Amino acid sequence: MSADKKSLAELLSRDEELQGKIKQMKEAGVVLEACKACADQYGVSPALEQMGIEVKYMGVPLSDYLKDDRAVLAL
Repeated sequence: MSADKKSLAELLSRDEELQGKIKQMKEAGVVLEACKACADQYGVSPALEQMGIEVKYMGVPLSDYLKDDRAVLAL
């Protein structure tokens, strides 16, 4: 894994300002989910869970969201 990808994946787990933005999003009712396979690969699953982000395998749920025409922002 390249250093650039690893640092991008870890940014949210380390940056307090971004964590504050996540908190604001949650308070506004945004559902926050992360792909467990990706988060595990980058070693950030526990940090994301501590922020209240649901970490789960997203293949089927993401497909269902798209089929249901739900608004999805994937990063």
